[in-house]
Amino acid sequence: MGVPFLNFASFLKLPILCSGSRVSVLRFVARVALLPVFALVLATSALVSCSHSSSNQTSSSRVSDSQSPTTQTSEIQTESSDRQSNTAPPESQQDGGSPQTQTQPQPQTQQDNSWQAEWHFGYGTELEEHVHEGIQTSDGGYIAIGDKAESEVGIHSDILVIKIDGNGKLEWIKIFGTLQKPDTGYSVIETQSGYVLGVGLFDEKTQHAALIGLDKMGQEAWRQILHREQSERTNGAIRSVIQLPNGDLVAGGYTASFESGFLFIAEGKSFLARTNEGVASNSQTGLSWQMEIPNIPQVTKTKMEDTKTLAVLSTFVNPANEESNVSITRINLADQKIISHFTYGGANNLQAFDFDITFRASDVATNQPDGLARQPDGFIVAGHTTGYGVTNWDFALFRVSKTGEMLWLKTFGQPRGYDARYIHDEAYGVRQFENGNFIIAGGSGDEYEEYSDNTHSAGSSDEWKAYAVITDKNGETLAELIYDWGGNFVRGGNNAAEYVSLTKDGGFILFNDSDSQDPNSDSSSFGFLKVMP
Repeated sequence: MGVPFLNFASFLKLPILCSGSRVSVLRFVARVALLPVFALVLATSALVSCSHSSSNQTSSSRVSDSQSPTTQTSEIQTESSDRQSNTAPPESQQDGGSPQTQTQPQPQTQQDNSWQAEWHFGYGTELEEHVHEGIQTSDGGYIAIGDKAESEVGIHSDILVIKIDGNGKLEWIKIFGTLQKPDTGYSVIETQSGYVLGVGLFDEKTQHAALIGLDKMGQEAWRQILHREQSERTNGAIRSVIQLPNGDLVAGGYTASFESGFLFIAEGKSFLARTNEGVASNSQTGLSWQMEIPNIPQVTKTKMEDTKTLAVLSTFVNPANEESNVSITRINLADQKIISHFTYGGANNLQAFDFDITFRASDVATNQPDGLARQPDGFIVAGHTTGYGVTNWDFALFRVSKTGEMLWLKTFGQPRGYDARYIHDEAYGVRQFENGNFIIAGGSGDEYEEYSDNTHSAGSSDEWKAYAVITDKNGETLAELIYDWGGNFVRGGNNAAEYVSLTKDGGFILFNDSDSQDPNSDSSSFGFLKVMP
């Protein structure tokens, strides 16, 4: 059975399945150069049923059930009741090991207003844009990376980088890419000399895994293609980049994908490389090593566990059951040997797009900016799931020990109390606070034409909102936050978080897909939402 017709707001978030990966029509059409004719036909077909205003937040990694929501709900509710009473265990294994832990879905909590939005600004161009990652910079400002459509048709995209100051004022906007070709931005870090971007960069017939170096004013200083695709039919990108204490860069992503543009789940080959900063243009010189991690098609995020160990997060479709699974791989930096590899999710359709290194509570007082003075004790992982007893898609937050054991998993969803059958709660960012607590952030919104509810003060169900949950070290809810407007903010519109970073003053910043905060654009822009306790 096909996907139900949606209104225009839902069309921009229409879930489809493409080669096993979960992407939306908007991101499929706007970011994937593969099969452009099919994409245009699909977009035209969906637009026939439009009747409402545009929603620019996408459902980036979903697949609609072939059943209607009503039929599906009856089955899911029964399954949910059974799972909650039986406490179905998540799967965590190493080399075929058995499940190790159990969890139970988190009950819905009341919204906590102790964390207040300080300001929210949106910046971009006149065309569709999507932010993917951002950080606070050493000057107190913020920088974000993502991509922008090249035209209203949206087949090809360019890399977009936006820098603001500590009060949310725009400093500069930079665009990188080749006209009518696929380019996309995934990751950004700050170095002593400027900024380094992890990107998918078009060069000589296809998209390659590459880095771009910028100075502090956003001017390009260098670029390096880390892996050059051998076929014009395949594509690569760097999804994550970090800097080692000695200044070297470690970049992770994928190669050999038959899809170009921005991908949440690439079906190619995982790629990891160590290189110097500031190499010659279009050169592979400076590479210390590069490797493929067996059994995963992409590197989603990388973190330094300590000075000797690299941790790699990946989300992939398990060919054994066609469900999404998550893995964490630990690698020795000295010899690139795999120390351990664990997978999570099993049949629960679990996806994760961000993680953080956790540390012992006793290390808080000795914490250093790079985190290496802490004694790491595992990982905190954020994503979303249709399993573990939830209805539709909910946030999934789980903690993993250093030895790979899943200690607990919590789910969160429907912060406005709308019908869970029609709401998608998608998480894309997670961080550990200095006091040991966690924050998971993403978006919450309605995906279906046949449902609409406006009984909550934080906007109707048809609008996507920034959604964040703060928990203690055991995953127990301390605050559940949904942001629509406040102060001089524009009320309404779509403002869904795609990433979260902590700020030096004890708050956090949400990097949003926003169609309401930029007065110069009618489409989605980069939104910067600063929140303080």
